[in-house]
Amino acid sequence: MHFNRDKLNLISCPSCSRVENEAFIDLARKVKERTRHAEQHAITIAVMGCRVNGPGETDDADLGLWCGPRYVNLKKRGEKIGAFTYDEILDRVDQELESLIQ
Repeated sequence: MHFNRDKLNLISCPSCSRVENEAFIDLARKVKERTRHAEQHAITIAVMGCRVNGPGETDDADLGLWCGPRYVNLKKRGEKIGAFTYDEILDRVDQELESLIQ
């Protein structure tokens, strides 16, 4: 798969021993499902599984998520928005994605 500057791009790490919560894999899958409606927009979303590489690897994304044991950190265009529980994060991603589309 290649990067497309004119459409939605979802980037996720392959998962490794640094992942502190296996919910990361399900989260990445759910982000993909919930963002399909935005596929014609030039937006990049990065979902990273750890606190080690995640913060830096999400800097260039329009929305960047990196996972810890209990919280998912969210950035919008490099600026940290906050940390959300795994139950809260998808609704916040939806909200931030809609603001980017508009």
